[in-house]
Amino acid sequence: MYRNQCLICQKTNRFQKVIDLGFTPWSNNFIKKKKRVKEYPLTLVKCQNCLSVQLNYFVKKEIMFLKHDYLTGVNSELKTHFKKIAKNFLLKKTKSSNVLDIGSNDGTFLKNFSKRHKKFGFDPCKQIIVKDRSIKTFKKFFSYEESKKIKIDFDIIHASGVFFHLEELHSVTKGIKCLLKTDGVFIIQFLYLKDIIEKCHFDQIYHEHLVYYSISSLNMILNSYDLEIFDIFKSEIHGGSLVAYVGHKGLKNKTKRYKTLFEKDIHFIRNFNEKISIFKKKIKLLNVRINKFILLNKKKNNRIIGLGAPAKASTLLKVFNLNNSKIDFCLEINKKKIGSYLPNTSIVIKNQNNFKIKKNDCFILFSWNFKKSIIQNFLNKNKKKITIFNPHTHA
Repeated sequence: MYRNQCLICQKTNRFQKVIDLGFTPWSNNFIKKKKRVKEYPLTLVKCQNCLSVQLNYFVKKEIMFLKHDYLTGVNSELKTHFKKIAKNFLLKKTKSSNVLDIGSNDGTFLKNFSKRHKKFGFDPCKQIIVKDRSIKTFKKFFSYEESKKIKIDFDIIHASGVFFHLEELHSVTKGIKCLLKTDGVFIIQFLYLKDIIEKCHFDQIYHEHLVYYSISSLNMILNSYDLEIFDIFKSEIHGGSLVAYVGHKGLKNKTKRYKTLFEKDIHFIRNFNEKISIFKKKIKLLNVRINKFILLNKKKNNRIIGLGAPAKASTLLKVFNLNNSKIDFCLEINKKKIGSYLPNTSIVIKNQNNFKIKKNDCFILFSWNFKKSIIQNFLNKNKKKITIFNPHTHA
């Protein structure tokens, strides 16, 4: 559905178009048959009132999040990232604590806490099973109304890669405010607008990602509920993210690294139009380069194989008009995706663990955000020199 109301400031009819990526399927709509699925407009807009950047068309959350194939626990880099976040908290807390994870998926983050902690997760996806019985999972969308049903408050609330998924952003933030202890910490990990634009990570724009935060825009929604960022740092996870530590307003001193990043954020916002102009040129250049790589290797009768079948691949494939005539197949370790097709491409997903490399194989790294673990795993199993095209090394 089209929206004309800003997710952050809630003003209406104030959107200015940033970039139009055309019509694409929602990116986790992996299908078992070669058939066409519905496509939706994918346009990035900026609110002229509060300068926040977001989509102006939302695919219904019930379509995207009640049934999907994304699993947190299959990725070693993400598991390590969560372990570090949890360890940092545990070092400061000696007693048992209450922990809430919003968008808890298979419970990977919560598994870092022992049974002496009370662990709760919210995730509406019906087909994801949480095997750890010490984790109480609510198969629901989190909201203010749901928060009122929980009779405890929390030392830590965690929302990794989910705070930009939320249609009911104000309701969720209000619910977090109500459940967070006075000295509690709300941890948000999010893709950073500045990095998406400056590093040309345009494939991170897709329908699950409704809002694209600057530090300023995140501050705006938090401040509306007397919450504020007191510390923030850059992480390499997902190709470059920010991790923000949030508390009740006025109770914690802001760190030096927060102040440094915030100053750079303000400079980026001031030069936003110039950055977008460069961003668009980089996308066109990448299109030329990736198609040149494919054409050159097709002339040599080489197989073109995708490494990974992430959600972001759907944006790249559609915008660059790539399908099974150019990409032979993709490799994945997520068992839920194997045997499916990337939406509207007829590109089948095969099991990476059973794959035997051939002499004429070359690869495009679609899961570039986890390049370290993917390439290391792939090279360990295939003791041959291989050609890998990383879209964001060449951009």
